Amino acid sequence: MVPEIVFQLLTEILKLIAIAAGYFLIGFLMQHLSEQRFKIVRAIVRDGVLFAQQVYGHLDGEVRYEKALERISAALADYGITVNEEQLDAMIEAMVKALKKEFGDDWYPGNDEE
Repeated sequence: MVPEIVFQLLTEILKLIAIAAGYFLIGFLMQHLSEQRFKIVRAIVRDGVLFAQQVYGHLDGEVRYEKALERISAALADYGITVNEEQLDAMIEAMVKALKKEFGDDWYPGNDEE
């Protein structure tokens, strides 16, 4: 009788360990996928902002923003990623600021014509 109870107890303990490990694995995968998704979105935003600056740099900032937004939205759709408008706007603005800091005077069109 004692061995049967011990066996049942060990079985229940192993089930609990398996459930806990499953939750841990799911949490780890969700965090990893979120990080990967963020990296993809950030790269797409960077490319879209750089594209708009290179191709439409001579135009008004609002036009460049719209062109960047179009390009970024299309690329995100290709990856099946949805980002709400407020988040996307914030990411574009943050990326513009970061790229201006990174490129300095080279960010503005016409500087290479001197």
